[in-house]
Amino acid sequence: MMMIDWVTARVPCNHGDEIAGGAMVSYKDANDFDAGCEWAFAKPLPVVGSHDANVRIKTSAFHGELGLGRELRIDGNLVKFFQGHNLFGSCDLVGLVAAFMDHLCGLPQLGLCPTDLQRQMWLNGAYEVSRVDLTTMFQLRNLPDVLAWLATAEHSATLNHRGRGQLTKGSTLYFGKHSRRWSLKFYAKGQELTAKGHELHRDLLMRDQLLSYAQPALRSELTLRSKELKPTNLQLASNWPRDGVGISQLFNGYMKGLNMSDVRTLPAEILADLPSGCRLAYQSWLEGHDLKGMLARPTFYRYRRQLLDHGVDISTVNPREVSNVVPLVRVLEAMPMQIPDWAKGTELLYLPARA
Repeated sequence: MMMIDWVTARVPCNHGDEIAGGAMVSYKDANDFDAGCEWAFAKPLPVVGSHDANVRIKTSAFHGELGLGRELRIDGNLVKFFQGHNLFGSCDLVGLVAAFMDHLCGLPQLGLCPTDLQRQMWLNGAYEVSRVDLTTMFQLRNLPDVLAWLATAEHSATLNHRGRGQLTKGSTLYFGKHSRRWSLKFYAKGQELTAKGHELHRDLLMRDQLLSYAQPALRSELTLRSKELKPTNLQLASNWPRDGVGISQLFNGYMKGLNMSDVRTLPAEILADLPSGCRLAYQSWLEGHDLKGMLARPTFYRYRRQLLDHGVDISTVNPREVSNVVPLVRVLEAMPMQIPDWAKGTELLYLPARA
């Protein structure tokens, strides 16, 4: 089950007055506003959808001297906007944006007046996106297992081009957290729904069933930003797959770089075939030492390459305490969680119509 979890896009749409939710202004003199301002910019306007979920919009381009708006910037979780939660949902980026724009056109206070050509552009994906989040979930036995997996993966998993993960707030494991291109994170979805600001709305249909569904869920979320989208031609919405198979292939292209080491001891015959220096490095790794800081860079990567052939990744730190560890590989080779049957055909699952 794949889902589009967040979209930032600039969508063509004519409108009259500038759409904004206020402005930020910096004055030259805090004690004399008549002295003028140094800079100012418009804040986005939140548009409220299902069960108080909102998406932010604002005018992002104008028609020359006329000063009329011709483009909207939208930023938010469209799935959550339509169905009130983001535990599961649609992976059709173009369909979600088109449906959202249609919804905005039904709000007279916004004054939107798109042309027929612009409406066709929505349906064809003829606009640019600058951020897209893709997500899926894996089912473990319970929430404690999810938290144990995250704690173990902090030391036992690396991601190509991102290195070792960073565990923040005890339950979110980031790879490339501050990257301006792309990042991957894992977290406990059941625990997130108990955090302030992330709770399910009290009036949401089948709320208790949704909470139970989330408890054993290990959430995996990939964020793609402009610097990553442009080289892959995915800044144009029309180039995005519109089905689960295509989105899964895109997602798995990043996930395949995740290296997970579950091996603790190597057989004697394999050890005997390794160079002596490599054997010593492996023994130090078993004892819980961080070899990246101990060995010269060329030596470290030579030993790492030799040991990776046997399922050992010395770029991770081997936990000295290995009890109650949830095997990493076993979890991520499991089938992702599916949309529950009890949600299909209800307001809990919004699927945009296809043109």
